This record gives sequence, C-alpha cells and structure tokens, in this order.
Amino acid sequence: MTEATGKVVYLTQRNIQRVMDSKTLLVVDFWASWCGPCKTLQPIIAELAKTNIGRVTVGKVNVDDNGNLAEQFKISALPTIKIFLEGKELEHIEGAAPLQLLQKKLDKYLL
Repeated sequence: MTEATGKVVYLTQRNIQRVMDSKTLLVVDFWASWCGPCKTLQPIIAELAKTNIGRVTVGKVNVDDNGNLAEQFKISALPTIKIFLEGKELEHIEGAAPLQLLQKKLDKYLL
C-alpha cells in the first residue's frame, strides 16, 4: 500500500498513517465529488502517479467521507494538494493546479 506503484491510493483514517510514515514522497489530493475543480484535477493526479512510479505515492482523500482527515489537515478549500515526506508537510497547493506546476513542486524533493 505504501509503494509508489503508479496507482492512486484512496486514503482513509484506517490507512493514512501507514502511508504517511513511508519514506516515499507522498502527494495527497483532498477532494469531493461535488467539486468541479476536483473533477478537472482527477486526470492530472492519475498522470502524476503514472509518471512518478517508484518515486512518489499519490493518494486521494474524499473529504465528504473523511471529514475528520479534512479537519486534521486543516483543509479549507477544495481541491487542496499536500506534499509530505515522512509525515512532514512540504507543500500546500489550493485549486486545480496544472500538471507541470505539480511536477515542478515534486521535482524539488526528488533526487
């Protein structure tokens, strides 16, 4: 589950800590099904996972189903993307960012 497999991992209260503790760079998309910009971001998030196999774990948190996680991570706008390493937040991006911007942010932390 914590492997950077190229597939998006759906995160919940049950599995998020295991993924957060990983030594792999983690991108988390906080979204909701009713959010238009979240739908726009969906293929971008999938592409990030595919183009960073073995280097980045990409996860999604549905805030409607996991309100406690939205509160825990202080999500105030959707979509919000957070980048973590070993549980520490490195970046916080609000809105539907383009693939190039997200990849550029990731590249800062990938050696």
